[in-house]
Amino acid sequence: MNTTFELVPFHEDAAVAAALGTLLIQRGSVDPTPLAEIARGFDIDPNQLTVAAIKLGVEDEILDDVAAPEGEQISQRSPPEFLASKGSVTREYGGLRDPGSGESTTRTNEMSFQSWLLVEATKSARETVNQLLSDHFDDEAAVVRAGTQAAIGTAAFPERVLWVAVSYPIDKTDPKTVPAVPNPPSFPFDRLGEILPQTLDVPVEHGGETFLVRNIPVVPFREPREY
Repeated sequence: MNTTFELVPFHEDAAVAAALGTLLIQRGSVDPTPLAEIARGFDIDPNQLTVAAIKLGVEDEILDDVAAPEGEQISQRSPPEFLASKGSVTREYGGLRDPGSGESTTRTNEMSFQSWLLVEATKSARETVNQLLSDHFDDEAAVVRAGTQAAIGTAAFPERVLWVAVSYPIDKTDPKTVPAVPNPPSFPFDRLGEILPQTLDVPVEHGGETFLVRNIPVVPFREPREY
């Protein structure tokens, strides 16, 4: 019988996981939204979001003023026990062009099972998002881009923090110059929030076992572009 294991890299609560994704997408933003405002947008307590960021190991990267609620000791999460017995995995990257021969070649690299599993799950989540975009916007789906984003945290689990980000291009060039977005979306940014799920659960098969990776954030964001 196929054994199923459950993996929750961000948070077991989908709203908290989605809020964490929104925090992470702001890295490097000139005018980031305050943590408390993000928490209110997902109808969760700001302290709950702060604790979740600390447990995920990304507090230093996303906020320089994050602190644990007074009097509360917070420990980062440990990897699930079933991951301890998993060896490394060799991952193949096909279709790469060899500059020497001009032909496509395959590159491989070895990674921990945990990292491989999260990469595969996020890849599947991105494909699901791309299909949703295509179903709703047809040819205009090419205007927005769904991609995997990553952050390195300080926690043992997960080794890599991965989520799906959907960029909505905003043209920031001077009106008199060549536009950076020649074919801007005809639909408003808020439409993405209406059709996209806040998080996705993705099953990954390996060695006769199923690993259900839960609550991968899907985060639409406005991406300023300049020519």
